[in-house]
Amino acid sequence: MTAIVKNILTDKLPEISQLSFVIDGANIAYELKNSRNKPQLSNIKTLMNKLDSMELTNYKIICDNSLRYHIDKRKGYYSFIKQKKIIETPSGAEADVFILQYAYDNQSYIISNDKFRDYFHIFDKKWIKKMRMSFVFINNEIYLDKLIKLTKIMS
Repeated sequence: MTAIVKNILTDKLPEISQLSFVIDGANIAYELKNSRNKPQLSNIKTLMNKLDSMELTNYKIICDNSLRYHIDKRKGYYSFIKQKKIIETPSGAEADVFILQYAYDNQSYIISNDKFRDYFHIFDKKWIKKMRMSFVFINNEIYLDKLIKLTKIMS
């Protein structure tokens, strides 16, 4: 059952602000690297700003523990961890499993360009395809492939 399924009692779709998202933070950070070939914290901030501006505040950002050693703005990254804006996986653990499990348990959309093929034997391939939103950065803005469809369906 997904977040856009009609409520049986009210026959209404939930408000768009009630949608839940889990974000593959490392995937976002690595999408556009800086001039020194480092993943950028600003990519994550851009996505956060986009979601917040649409009043989509029900999201979790999960990052591989190793991102802390590569990210361009370490102080900002550590600050986000301290503020609980970013959740780091335990050392040596891949974020993908936690992202997929969180999405499955909470009926959350997954924001990532990772297709999660290595997990098709655990999580249904159709479910992953349905719940995953891919993205692209254009002129310092982020665009999500399914977000416009959801906003139109729900309005």
